[in-house]
Amino acid sequence: MKKLLVAMATMVLIVGLVGCATTGAGGSKSAAQLVVVTPEVALSKKATVDLKGEKFTPNQEVALLFIDVDGVMSDINFAVDPQPVADETGTWTTTWKCGRFVSKKLIKAGTYTLKAADVDYNVLAEATITFYAK
Repeated sequence: MKKLLVAMATMVLIVGLVGCATTGAGGSKSAAQLVVVTPEVALSKKATVDLKGEKFTPNQEVALLFIDVDGVMSDINFAVDPQPVADETGTWTTTWKCGRFVSKKLIKAGTYTLKAADVDYNVLAEATITFYAK
């Protein structure tokens, strides 16, 4: 009986080690990244922000979210061109025309958070951007 228990424990250990070796710690897929190409932007009614995504799922549609100083989250896809959709390598680029947010005083001097999410608003990546007065 003791030999059977030792054999079973050894098998469980081997299967566990093989599983860890094939998936790696935390899985083998790299996390998506949101890159703010223009991380510092002057406050202006014509302000734009260049954004880039990397390591997304190929052909994935991306929702871009802006969090204001009060913590209110807004979908900004209506103000980006082109719409962010990952290509076959998982990369996308777009430009956010944020001047309307500045003129409506939703953006003032300070640092804000941008998030990239899937179409169900599950956040995949985030980054910060700083706006400054001219």
